[in-house]
Amino acid sequence: GKGEYKSAVSYAEKALKIDKFSDLDREIKYTESIALFMNGQGDEAEKLCENLIKEDDSDMEMYMLYGGIKKADGDTEGAIKVYESAIRKKKSYYDAYFALYEQYISAGQNGAAEELLEGLTSMDAEKASEMIVAGKAWYYKKDYDKALTLFAQAYEKKAKKGLYYVALTKKMKGKLQDAENDFLTYISLDKNDLIPEVYNQLAGIYMERSKYKKAQEMLTQGLALGDTEATQNLMRNQAILYELQGNYEKAVEAGNAYLRIYPGDVAMQKELSFMQTRKKDS
Repeated sequence: GKGEYKSAVSYAEKALKIDKFSDLDREIKYTESIALFMNGQGDEAEKLCENLIKEDDSDMEMYMLYGGIKKADGDTEGAIKVYESAIRKKKSYYDAYFALYEQYISAGQNGAAEELLEGLTSMDAEKASEMIVAGKAWYYKKDYDKALTLFAQAYEKKAKKGLYYVALTKKMKGKLQDAENDFLTYISLDKNDLIPEVYNQLAGIYMERSKYKKAQEMLTQGLALGDTEATQNLMRNQAILYELQGNYEKAVEAGNAYLRIYPGDVAMQKELSFMQTRKKDS
């Protein structure tokens, strides 16, 4: 809850005052910025991120955190500027390309989004990591066959995350059973080194099949990982899962908790209004 994040902020501030932590200052500040954001103090989190980037403008993870906070607050233009800055600083940091693509789409800048993908699909992908980047670009272009081929080739080259993207692509192609099997195999390979979104994807498959108990198990495991890049999707689906089960009281509670952290989600705002209406009627 919020109390935990307030405690994390307090701990980080105290740690920064202790001389022996001097070498870890940046890591502690990174943790503090996440805690501030999760505690609903988005403005303070953004200021801290901005200052940390000024101190070291080569820290790509800080750009991604800063852009992610702006995205969650509904500041699409602000997020675009952050991701564009990251790419100008390091052209080979491909995570920023895909984050930027999503924001271009949100802003209705479809031309800029397509141009971004064209550059990635035309790359000469020889290494497994390059195959995954090119495959993701084809995935975003909705050419799932080309994406699947590249992801499978990356997995053959011992890139474990290639299997995650194989499963993701199969899910988009409607092959839910194959996708479920591949996601579960991916998890079994090494539970300590996972793309956290795998739990949300499996939850989505189970929710689609009305296997709500299994869906809850996946959401619980994903959320137990702490604050990750999948936290927003996991929290959102937790509210939706309660709604699907007709538990509108818990759905409203989970929806409010989600929107306190991610107030920029307009679709969820509308969904919450619907949940509240159903709660009154039940």
